[in-house]
Amino acid sequence: MKRNIKSLSLIGIISILLFTACSQSQETGATPEEEKYVPVTTAEVQKGSIVETTRLSAKLEPVEQASLAPMVSGKVEDIFVEIGDKVEKGQKLVALDKDNIQNQVNNARASLQVAQAGYQQSLESAKQRVIQAQTNYATAKQAYEDAKRNAERMQQLYEAEAISRQQWEQAQTQLTQAESRYLQAKQEYEHVFGTQPTPDTGNSNINPAELAPTLESVRMSAAQVEQARAQLQSAMNQLEQTVLTSPITGEVANVDVHAGEIASPQMPIMYVVNLDQMIIRLNVPESLIGNIRQGQEIDVDIPTLNQTVKGKVTAVSAAADPNTLTFPVKIQIDNPDHTLKGGMIARVSLKQKSSENTLTIPTSALLENNGLYRVFVVTDKDGKKVAEERIVQRGILTSDKVEITDGLEEGEQVVVKGKNLLSDGATVKIVTDQPTQDGDSQ
Repeated sequence: MKRNIKSLSLIGIISILLFTACSQSQETGATPEEEKYVPVTTAEVQKGSIVETTRLSAKLEPVEQASLAPMVSGKVEDIFVEIGDKVEKGQKLVALDKDNIQNQVNNARASLQVAQAGYQQSLESAKQRVIQAQTNYATAKQAYEDAKRNAERMQQLYEAEAISRQQWEQAQTQLTQAESRYLQAKQEYEHVFGTQPTPDTGNSNINPAELAPTLESVRMSAAQVEQARAQLQSAMNQLEQTVLTSPITGEVANVDVHAGEIASPQMPIMYVVNLDQMIIRLNVPESLIGNIRQGQEIDVDIPTLNQTVKGKVTAVSAAADPNTLTFPVKIQIDNPDHTLKGGMIARVSLKQKSSENTLTIPTSALLENNGLYRVFVVTDKDGKKVAEERIVQRGILTSDKVEITDGLEEGEQVVVKGKNLLSDGATVKIVTDQPTQDGDSQ
């Protein structure tokens, strides 16, 4: 009896489940055949061109930039600009306290005046020495010649016993003394003039003003003047350097000092950039350098701005860097509105190879397994859309499309979404919007 009751209960439960299933089927109006399809989106196999590129990245740099530090140390007295200010070449940016250096200038100027006065005094003394050397030599020479003639005459008279021996000896003594004075005057003359006197030097018309500056004492005084003048110029240069000016036309990118602080040559205090043009420096591998030439226009992507700008190759190195084995290349970009900033990342895509009039499909349609490439092509079969698995040969591959060299025909439809849910011969339905859970991770 209990067994019959259990059997009747089981039959009742099964009946209820069957009734519920039938009711749901009637409400949806669907048949089992209509529910067995995979929703997919497709793309058409097209003929066109494709380019394989290599992307290189670098930071943007202003074509002109200057990190500024004062040439002399001092307390900052005034700051004339702020970050973002436009400046012209030569415009004042910062002024340092100049009192100490002004005192150095005044002292150096006074030292120069003293040295110049000493030079003039030395020059006048030298002129007198030149004149004295000329006069002394001429006088001593004449006295020596007179004494020599007198000694010769007295020799003759002494031999004729017309004069006494004492008179003869006196004439000889006068000759010896005149000769000594003559040789001394001659030595002084040679020292002053730097040359031996000629027979008519006694009546020389040499200008003392022309000769005096060549004397050693005058040359030393002149050297002291030049040294003092150089010290004055150095102090004046330092005075000018208490005002920091912009070496370029541009705008202030950074100010790293405050009034009252001490600035020194070892500490940059301001940064000025010219953003009218920007440059990027690339290190291009040997495999790509043949595709770059000076003057060439290149597209430059700026990810931060989601913008692509035109650049121009301005320099291509003739030799590889021995450390990186790459070729330095410089690209210049016009930046009239200053939207590009220094330090932004720039990306350049360089062409490696390309194909024209070739079959291409979206990269998202391609499946790969152990080096074997395949796609699903949507075809019509018995009034239904089915997915046909094809083995294909791949050519150039880019981020958005891929070249197919064998396995597809122009105009065919390949699955781009929903492909990982497919098997060969599966029924599909082409839809516009594909659910996100399509299993398309490759």
